Amino acid sequence: MKIKDQKVYKEYNIKVVILGSGFAGVNVYQYLHKLVHGLGVSFYMISDVNYFQFTPLLHEVASGLLRPEDIISPIRENINCCVGDFILDKVVSIDVDEKIVKLEHSSINFDYLVIATGASTNYRGIEGAKEYSYPLKTVDEAAELKNKVISLFEEREEGSSNREISIIVVGGGPTGIEVATEVSDLTDSLVPLYRSVKKENIKISIFNATENFLNGFPDVLKRSVKHALERGRISLRLDAAVQKVENGTLVLKSGESVHFDLLIWTGGVSPNTPKMNLPGFDITKRITVSQYLNLEGHECIFAIGDVSDIEDNPVPQLAQVAIDESKVCAYNILQSIEKKPLVKYRKNLKGFLLSLGRFNAASEVGSILFLGFPAWILWKFFYLSMMFGKGSKIKIVFDWFFDAFESRDLTKIDRNNK
Repeated sequence: MKIKDQKVYKEYNIKVVILGSGFAGVNVYQYLHKLVHGLGVSFYMISDVNYFQFTPLLHEVASGLLRPEDIISPIRENINCCVGDFILDKVVSIDVDEKIVKLEHSSINFDYLVIATGASTNYRGIEGAKEYSYPLKTVDEAAELKNKVISLFEEREEGSSNREISIIVVGGGPTGIEVATEVSDLTDSLVPLYRSVKKENIKISIFNATENFLNGFPDVLKRSVKHALERGRISLRLDAAVQKVENGTLVLKSGESVHFDLLIWTGGVSPNTPKMNLPGFDITKRITVSQYLNLEGHECIFAIGDVSDIEDNPVPQLAQVAIDESKVCAYNILQSIEKKPLVKYRKNLKGFLLSLGRFNAASEVGSILFLGFPAWILWKFFYLSMMFGKGSKIKIVFDWFFDAFESRDLTKIDRNNK
């Protein structure tokens, strides 16, 4: 399907409302804009933040490799053609019968609605997890995580203690693996600056609830990841489900208690599902959509990205999936406007990419496996191509380039200070 080949000759009076400014929301806006701009279709994007955040690079912000400003870009720049159609507000609920989205400060009606509200950290109801761990879903959380790692080193230096620093990452998915390897690189950069901290006294561990880590990834790639973790002195503990978290102690379901100085939580996400007046609707679950990405019985309402669950076709919660869904969603809205048949979404993963720290990655594209530096280059430029805004791309390239010759950013800055 080629968006640019589709032509529209009629004029309409249609209002499309898009909820969310992540990969799914911004891409569906841009694809749909190419199809029907200037032909009587108005667009409104609603988000509680006024920027697009490039989530796949959060772990590099947490390690000081990138600055927080590098991976965010203003929404009004991304949709500058229709800059007045962005609304900074929070969604309260959706009336599917009246076709109204209720916001904190106003409300808006729609002819077509795209729900792309993403997901947030899922603590799975585990006692103490939210209170004593550091999540990684926003740039502020990434910056706070870097500050905490630096604080651990400062505390050891002030107390002249050579006690072990224990950093635990909960979750053996892609985010857990990537943040563990990046934090390992960060600690390696910090060690030479502190007399009281030795590299051998830093222990980084990944705890995964089941025997199956990197669920959905090819076995050959998993084996490569295990070798990379061993080389980086990162231990991987499987079948280590968490029962509860106390201050400085992780309690496993097996009864074992494990001390930590820093606990990073990447143990899954939960959808940011808006309230809707649908029979049997559960706000804690993803929105079930048809193969056409719309709701059964409410065909003008679409849900894509992390907030949606495709009927009989489960897909991973990845940026590339959100982008592919966005293209199909935009096309189907146009088809619906023109009263033409919709097309089904077909899962078409381009491959698997996983960063494993400085100059190291593992990736599988088609049936070809890339490891080490070639995979690292592939990983970098694949994600760079997905980034919005020329300015952001240039800043990221410069930071990557200088990291090859200079140390990463090791400053501790409290972003909450006014």
